Amino acid sequence: MQQSGDYPLFYFPVLIQDVRFKAEKFCRSHFLDFGVESSMLSYMMSNYPNFPKNMKLWTSDVEVMNATAKNRTVACKVFKMRRGNLTTELENCDNPNFFICMLPELCHEEMCASRCTGQKCKEFKSKEDCTAECMKPNCGNEITAKFGYKSSDGELFEKCGYQYLVSKSVSFSPNAARMFCCTKQMSLIGLYSEQESKCLAAELIRRKLHVRAFWTSANVSATCSDTYFWCNFDGSAEIIDSNLLPNNPDTSKKLAAQVDNATGSIVYEFESSSSLRRVICKRVLPQRCTESVCIPVGCELEYKENLKRKFTPAVYRPGCVYVNGCNRIYDVSTVLKETQFQAAKYACANFDVNTTFCALETKEEFDCLLKVFKANNIKSGQYYVSASSFGCPRSVRWCNERDNPLMEGPHIQWEEGEPSMDPSKECVYARYNNDKNQITFGKINCAVNLWYIKESEPIYTNNSFGLD
Repeated sequence: MQQSGDYPLFYFPVLIQDVRFKAEKFCRSHFLDFGVESSMLSYMMSNYPNFPKNMKLWTSDVEVMNATAKNRTVACKVFKMRRGNLTTELENCDNPNFFICMLPELCHEEMCASRCTGQKCKEFKSKEDCTAECMKPNCGNEITAKFGYKSSDGELFEKCGYQYLVSKSVSFSPNAARMFCCTKQMSLIGLYSEQESKCLAAELIRRKLHVRAFWTSANVSATCSDTYFWCNFDGSAEIIDSNLLPNNPDTSKKLAAQVDNATGSIVYEFESSSSLRRVICKRVLPQRCTESVCIPVGCELEYKENLKRKFTPAVYRPGCVYVNGCNRIYDVSTVLKETQFQAAKYACANFDVNTTFCALETKEEFDCLLKVFKANNIKSGQYYVSASSFGCPRSVRWCNERDNPLMEGPHIQWEEGEPSMDPSKECVYARYNNDKNQITFGKINCAVNLWYIKESEPIYTNNSFGLD
């Protein structure tokens, strides 16, 4: 992209040649105008030493030949440059030639582009200047039953290079749709290419899931009312091709989509936020993913309930025991079993001491916990710890609310066949063997009820409670 004096910015793909109408499509798809005036082209030839002197360049003009005949033909005009001289001629539109794209609506100190009026020119904003309004969803305070995938949620399948979850329920508002996908560690759907759109439409028809409309992740830009973005689970965004959107976008409404039976494609429509629609969630295939994520779990409801139960130990922390060691307090559940998500909420809601799920990031922490378990005769069994692989089975990490490091090191001993690549097994358990005083690790569906281990920060500095 370059600019010269008062002339508008121009983009000149020197190494690209294409047929006339594909060249124009290239410019339009990048939100640029196609073609250049002869006066500006002459200026470029005179003022840029490296500007090619011998070439053909598409203009924006076309001519209809034999206009009165039944079989009309169209010829396209080119600039022909030969040794610095500039002429025009007609040429077959299917021949490949060079071309220039230009930014529209850009105004300068003394000269305005053709779309401006006099000296009062519109403020120019390229699509790159448009800010996405895509916040990372926070579903931490959703009820426990919503977290993790269950067959009652809908159909989970892999197709078109992604993993999709199509909800059974068709009664979601746009915000409820985002929260539903968030609790599955997935993005509300955005379709980034025509190829994916056609592929998914065909699969929905094959599975007979194409009848109902579904919400998309599309959101209007915070700074450009005519620009929309697909919003991803991690808060990132990708601009939507404006050709996909219905005419006259309505920023007061949300973008829904549905399979068109007649064409076998997906079409879009703006609908009121009060409408209820189906949900399709999406994430990268397990074989292609690179990074798992950690889900901050809220506990507002659990904390309020625990305050009521503070003086009733049989109800508050039932079956849990405090054990000390490694400069910490451990809260170990050995009676009642919970899902991973509910256990995480209870860890958050402990008001005696600030606790989180246990994270055995170093060999020192691991060895010390073994001493604590042995000294307190903790019974054998499977215990949830803070590690998980949400969104990417191959990437297991400790979720410690700080740096969330990968789960690795000489102290990590996986059970046979682990860590599992099954995308439905995203939570990690520590299997403690009391007889051998040994811990091995495995992965499990987060909805399975297990015991769990919570830990405080190292609040007792240099106090190992006699376990050295």
